[in-house]
Amino acid sequence: LRADISGALVSGKTLPVVLQKCAEAVVNHLDAAFARIWTLKETENILELQASAGIYTHLNGPHGRVKVGEFKIGRIAQSAQPLLTNDVQHDSNISDPKWAKREGMVAFAGYPITLEGRVLGVMGLFARHTLSETVLSELAPITDGIAQWIQRKRAEGDLRESEEGFRSLVSIITDVPWTTDAQGAFVVPQLAWEKFTGQSWEEHRDFGWTNAVHPDEREAVKEIWEAAKQARSLYESRARLWHAPSQQYRHFVARATPLFDTNGDVRAWVGTCTDCHDAKAAEEKLRESEERFRNMADNIPQLAWIADAGTEGKASWFNKVWLDYTGTTIEQMQGSGWKSVHHPDYVERVAAKFEHYVKECLDWEDTFPLRGKDGQYRWFLSRMKVIRDESGKAVRIFGTNTDMTELREAQKQLSEHAEVLERTVAERTADLKETNEQLEAYVYSIAHDLRAPLRSMQGFSQVLIDDYATSLDETARNFLERINHSSEFMDKMIMDLLSFGRAGRAEIELKPVSVPSAWDAALFQCNKQIEQTDSQIETVLPLPSVRANEATLTQIFANLLSNGMKFVPADTQPKIRFWAEDCGPSVRFCLKDNGVGIPPDQHERVFRVFERLNGARFPGTGIGLSIVRKGVERMDGKVGLESAPGKGSKFWIELQKA
Repeated sequence: LRADISGALVSGKTLPVVLQKCAEAVVNHLDAAFARIWTLKETENILELQASAGIYTHLNGPHGRVKVGEFKIGRIAQSAQPLLTNDVQHDSNISDPKWAKREGMVAFAGYPITLEGRVLGVMGLFARHTLSETVLSELAPITDGIAQWIQRKRAEGDLRESEEGFRSLVSIITDVPWTTDAQGAFVVPQLAWEKFTGQSWEEHRDFGWTNAVHPDEREAVKEIWEAAKQARSLYESRARLWHAPSQQYRHFVARATPLFDTNGDVRAWVGTCTDCHDAKAAEEKLRESEERFRNMADNIPQLAWIADAGTEGKASWFNKVWLDYTGTTIEQMQGSGWKSVHHPDYVERVAAKFEHYVKECLDWEDTFPLRGKDGQYRWFLSRMKVIRDESGKAVRIFGTNTDMTELREAQKQLSEHAEVLERTVAERTADLKETNEQLEAYVYSIAHDLRAPLRSMQGFSQVLIDDYATSLDETARNFLERINHSSEFMDKMIMDLLSFGRAGRAEIELKPVSVPSAWDAALFQCNKQIEQTDSQIETVLPLPSVRANEATLTQIFANLLSNGMKFVPADTQPKIRFWAEDCGPSVRFCLKDNGVGIPPDQHERVFRVFERLNGARFPGTGIGLSIVRKGVERMDGKVGLESAPGKGSKFWIELQKA
């Protein structure tokens, strides 16, 4: 039995195959009905059936996985004590007496598989005959051998897994792992080193590896290595190593640790070379970028500074302009030191606002005074910009302070000049208004006084025409008619001038006015002209009430209506349409005619006094539309027109709703 067990254990087969041969040997030599071997899975505290020989060879079933402490097998593992019974059918440790009776089982023997007090598994067997105590003594050395074999097999498996894991790790890491003897010589081929440097085994063996180090750094690396050997401590060096695939030297960090034997002597070194070339290049670019930034920041006229994002206003850098102006050092300004150059009346407000915006990573702007090295305060406009990375995360804050002392002084002076100018304009406007009022009064007076001699001229000329026409020749009668016509025209012009004067001088009261009433009054005033010209007047309702002066509004409507009937081509019936448009808080009244029209570049001109665009074709004084504009403006309204030659005209006035 022992010979067969030993043969199985040295066969080199897998664990299930070896344990199966052991179980079969037990069945054959001890005449057992069947024998089984379980191994302990410590992570789950479960006995797993690995081998079964005899009448039962299956590995599944209720006893395929047994918890420690359950069934007789689990209790043997729990107590680590063997069990022997020759009365299976009546033994309380047997879980199924009926099965034992049916199968004719008589005896059971179980033995824990242990090593140095640690349970690794259980061996058990059933027999249809009694078993002597010597069976247990025979199983003891057998289970010891199996235990040692299981432990060795597990150790081999752990070692193999570790080696496989190490190989897998080496295959995926970018580092170059290597090992040397106690002196630093390569004594076995370094595959990763060969792949990276392109050195063959003959080239990198012993100390040939130093030839892959950049010539300028080779001696320094050797010195650092010798120092680490003498100190028997961690080795670390930075140098450039030849990289065969890219045909260039790349920056590397080499690190190694010594391995000691049982006597405390260094037996070998294990190390890696970590490629830091890209990081080194990035660091160099960053250094150059920061140097360019500092050069630029030191040469701008503004004071500049940098603070860390998310902090409470802790500044870390200031440009030369800041330091020169304040007469301080970076160390004095860092952290919250910058507050020392702020004006005491403003520093609390400025600091609270600034620290809030820095903490929240928000752009900021403020104006406040800063003390210079001469002790004088100057005003600065400060702006802060949050700098973010590609993901949008705030990484730092850049700020500038622009001296605006002169600008503030200029703004102050400008404000003072503006106030003086406003007063001057107001005074001159008042003077001009008074002058205009006096002029209007003078014109009104002259116009009024001129009417008396004009009436005499008109009256006497008419008497001569009526009473002495037969005594006068044709030339004399023509002269009289021309005198009479001119006097009538002059009187009409004076009347219009008086109306224009009244429109500008008379006190008017604004109140709700019924527009239909004012329009009807205008129609009544123009009734004679309507009949003479056979004009067609269309009124579109509704016509909403507005805030106005009724007499002034009636005069405006009458003037617009009269013009609409007057300025039409010969042999054309005047057609006029009057309607209202809602403009929110106001109402726009429109009067559209079919007259000769007005060129767009003359729209403003027609509202001036005495302007007559068609004086040769149509009678008039050129004051009517001036009266319209003056009246509308006196009622806080607006006036305008839309017209083009040959397309008629649309005049409109806009007044506030009542």
